[in-house]
Amino acid sequence: MTRHAAINEALAILKSAHIGVLATVSEGVPHTSLMACAFDEKNFNMIMATETGTRKFKNIAANPRVSLLIDTRLTDALQDSASIKAVSLSGLASVAPEAEKSKALALLATTNPKLAYFFSRPGISVIRIAVSSVLFLDGPVNSHVFSLEKEAQDE
Repeated sequence: MTRHAAINEALAILKSAHIGVLATVSEGVPHTSLMACAFDEKNFNMIMATETGTRKFKNIAANPRVSLLIDTRLTDALQDSASIKAVSLSGLASVAPEAEKSKALALLATTNPKLAYFFSRPGISVIRIAVSSVLFLDGPVNSHVFSLEKEAQDE
């Protein structure tokens, strides 16, 4: 697979993403969370929502470096495990400003309609990941590393 094809496939996976595994760390202890997510194409950010009292929220406040894994297990359930593709994003997480919150929550509700009730609860904060690097895995052997923003600007 060419680099250009890998970038396009990774972007397609991100655009269709609705669930991923968020990895945070605090005081050297890793923590993973299954998260509803959506890709903000305009800003090359992944967005998620969480309550402010959660461990992941506290971990992000202490250390904003995170990783998010999104794969095709659910969308390609009939494929064998060697055909599963994955995108692992690394970046800095931050709480979205209040001015962006309603638009981000609407995007999350569109991407994850069964969780719309959760996104409308009081005490929900929007977390956005400013993606710095992408690892795209095409099966268990083929991998490509790149920066989404840089690659999009180069096209």
